[in-house]
Amino acid sequence: MANTTKLWALLIGINDYPTSPLSGCVPDARALQSYLESDPRLDTNGSLKVLFDKAATKAAIADGILNHLSQAGPDDVALLYFSGHGAQEKADTSIWTEERDGCLESIACYAPPGAPLSLMADKELRYLLNQAFYRSGSDSPHLLTIFDCCHSGDNVRSLGLDEEDVRERRFTHVFPQRDWSDFLFANAFQPDQLSGPGLGALLPSPPMVQLAAARDDQAALEVGGRGVFTSYLIQVLEQTGGAIDYTTLHQLLSNYIRFKHAQNPQILTLGAGMDLVYRGFLNQKVDPEGKRYGRANYSTTEGWLLNMGMMHGLTDGADARLHLKDGTSLDCKIGEAMDVSSTLDIDFEQRSVLDKKKSYQVSVASMQNYPIHIFIEDTMGEEQLRKRAITALKALPDPVLVTSSEVNADFVVHFRDGLAYITRKFDPYRPVFGEVFSFDSLEEDVILERLIGQVQMAARWTFAYSLHNPKLKVLDRPPIGVEVLQEKAGGWSVIQAKGEDFTIDAFEENKSNGKLQARIKVKLTNQFDRPLYFCLLILSDQCKSNLSVDRKYTPGLVEQPVTRLEPGQSMWLFGHRSGIIPYTIGEEEQFQNRPYGQGWFKLIVSTESEIAYDHLIVPRSRMMPDLGGEPVKDWTTQRIGIRLQNPNYNTVREEALKSWLADPERAPLAAGLYLDTDALESKLVLKPEIQLITAGQERTRSKSLFWNTLLGAANSWARYQRSRNFKRRLRKYYHRPLIVSEGDSWFQHPTIMEIIDHLSLSYNIFSRGAAGDEMRNYLMSGEYLDAFKDLQDIVEEVANILGEKPKAPTFFLISGGGNDILGDQFKDFLLPFAEVATAPPGEQPERFLNQRLQDELDAIMALYRQVFQRLKVEQPEVRIITHGYDYVIPKGVNEEGMSWLGKPMTAQGIIIPEDRQAIVRYLIDTFNKRLMEVGSAFEQVTHVDLRGAVKPYQWADEIHPDQEGYQNVALRFSAVIDQLL
Repeated sequence: MANTTKLWALLIGINDYPTSPLSGCVPDARALQSYLESDPRLDTNGSLKVLFDKAATKAAIADGILNHLSQAGPDDVALLYFSGHGAQEKADTSIWTEERDGCLESIACYAPPGAPLSLMADKELRYLLNQAFYRSGSDSPHLLTIFDCCHSGDNVRSLGLDEEDVRERRFTHVFPQRDWSDFLFANAFQPDQLSGPGLGALLPSPPMVQLAAARDDQAALEVGGRGVFTSYLIQVLEQTGGAIDYTTLHQLLSNYIRFKHAQNPQILTLGAGMDLVYRGFLNQKVDPEGKRYGRANYSTTEGWLLNMGMMHGLTDGADARLHLKDGTSLDCKIGEAMDVSSTLDIDFEQRSVLDKKKSYQVSVASMQNYPIHIFIEDTMGEEQLRKRAITALKALPDPVLVTSSEVNADFVVHFRDGLAYITRKFDPYRPVFGEVFSFDSLEEDVILERLIGQVQMAARWTFAYSLHNPKLKVLDRPPIGVEVLQEKAGGWSVIQAKGEDFTIDAFEENKSNGKLQARIKVKLTNQFDRPLYFCLLILSDQCKSNLSVDRKYTPGLVEQPVTRLEPGQSMWLFGHRSGIIPYTIGEEEQFQNRPYGQGWFKLIVSTESEIAYDHLIVPRSRMMPDLGGEPVKDWTTQRIGIRLQNPNYNTVREEALKSWLADPERAPLAAGLYLDTDALESKLVLKPEIQLITAGQERTRSKSLFWNTLLGAANSWARYQRSRNFKRRLRKYYHRPLIVSEGDSWFQHPTIMEIIDHLSLSYNIFSRGAAGDEMRNYLMSGEYLDAFKDLQDIVEEVANILGEKPKAPTFFLISGGGNDILGDQFKDFLLPFAEVATAPPGEQPERFLNQRLQDELDAIMALYRQVFQRLKVEQPEVRIITHGYDYVIPKGVNEEGMSWLGKPMTAQGIIIPEDRQAIVRYLIDTFNKRLMEVGSAFEQVTHVDLRGAVKPYQWADEIHPDQEGYQNVALRFSAVIDQLL
């Protein structure tokens, strides 16, 4: 069969246990068999073996694994499925020393009436799978095991035992200890060989994914003659066409099951890393288009109807595809999108191949009503990954659009500081999902896959957040009245809403955990004269959407997924518990230093009890929607915004900041949130608005010994980060031009993407920098020559790895001197306005400057001349590129904030705008002229004139351009470099 994967499967289902029979295990196994045989991507011809009831003896199961499943080759897939009873048996703790509860977990095989129960322990299963599949190298097939049973015998939990036919797939007592001779591996090993750590060495697990129906302390349930876990498993596979990864599959199963039963499906990997869980189910390709799947059935009154509608994001005229049993498909369109169903517009001639008595799978690209725009920011030079990300995003049918400007974006994908993560626009240090991916610990394919998954989560969250009904019939005004109260000083106060938001601003410390907590109450009232039904979603600003329902052991704000309100009836959210809803400011909120936290209650209100909500739940992975539900007469949505004012905004504990800056995955974010750069220095300092909380609970901005040590560590981290990024780029783009750079913050700014950051997208730049007097001393001592030696060592190391010849740098870029004339010394060059001869505004700016400026320029030029001369001797083949900055813009007389130019001029009485700008232009022009004169004496020196490159609106402060301004500057450097090349 072309384009199919060979599947070797062993499906086991046992109902006929003599002492505790079940009813749904064989039907579950048959249903899974039917699904597998109908999947056109799988070749199951002659490779699918079933063992039901009497056939599922321990010997037959062992034989099935060793002689049937073991036939799977390295390109095949092997599946072991078991549906039946789980059990526990006493363990010989002298052998199984790792079993803390003194029990082995087992599955119950078939044994005839009167015979002892036949158990197969997890150790025996491991032995069988090891014998069948453990192979060196990459010769093992893709192996998946699924257990719809339970392995625990205590903490019995089930729901509704007196209301419906619910059975637990486990025995409720522990079976006696077996003799060693009764284990399948008794003849292969001696007991002392398998004790303690020896087990892993003797029985290593082949790479495999395992799905289990429940936690060890929970029952695996069957309801109405079918297993809960297997029923939902097949449902999700059918709805997604099986094109779903294990992580998403697990999350969907968890969401669907946990709202009805105290049962939490489990997933784990053995013999391999966690990356295996991001593979597609049965190693199939995850649908790159992310399609959603529904079922089409024929109606004598409506024609072909699809069980998806506006609640799933469908619109009139949207494209759809109907899949036939032979693997072909028919293109069609959505005729009319109704609430939770739609008519299908199928070409008349094509309808003749459809059987009106059958249902057909239909794939659609839904949720197009609420597109999100994605901007990709790459400060690391990961151009190939960036292009791959754009291609992958454009392939999604989700409403995900890639934009070339952050201004037009909703979310930004960042590749910076060795990390990949997603934020909202113009907020580069607060990952939306609280999660970052390190290039040092993950492969690019894994990073890309997880980022795409997060983008899809953001798209689905946006759909849940934005969902509304444009075709209202009855509910043409807010149907639910909302009242919010906050606890203050021991009493309850009504909060007045601003728009849809209710702001919470009173917090108290929770004595049990030390966290700040606020408490609120929310009252809902039916404002219509008819019964209404609502579904309650909880949405967070971290792109999570959850259904809040109450279960036996997990409190929810409401008791049922859909709640009925009579006309005029009121209810308190969480009223079945205490009515008090606690909000806590946690460690992550503190780390991200948000001025406020935002969350929403999303009400989906309907005149009918059936509401489609499953697809609005966003787990921590990609997801496909649940499809279904009956049409409703009318429905609408309401949002209730809860905004938490952060009382700790712009404050941070010293020890917390220290720990964050010591964490490689948090340090770049913490530096961006709490640290800044000082003038033209390339050193990190505390942002002026941030207050430190010392160990004594004092708020301070003092330069304590602790703080100086912390800043030193932060700046060391910044230098290390640059070196690490350079090595990564060199390995990836070895043949790019090699450049050494030395300079001030125009070359090394810790919080802005500056010149070198932009140039590194096209060239391999080994960046070293020092600032202020350090820069001067650094160049005077000749230490910059060490950069060439260090670079040579790195290049030789990488060249050996790649099998290339070592290469030498082509250019040396230098930036320095600007801080000497525009920094803290600028005030020393100024003469008071009253002491100089008058002249028309903006003319003769040199009248405001004293001889000290010329002396400083002489010293700077002597330093440059010394550098050029030494490089001519030490690195004669290297071309030197200099620059003289652009026309900086001093702050106005009344402008607030840090100022190194405007304030000193104001202090000297120089307040005429034309004079102030003329002084700056004179300084920059003079610096450029003097530097070009020095460089003209050396053949290897080229000067880049940056004057006029930065637009007036592209300055981050008086003396630093913003990211776009630096990009303009970098383009001038690129033009010179390419011309010289």
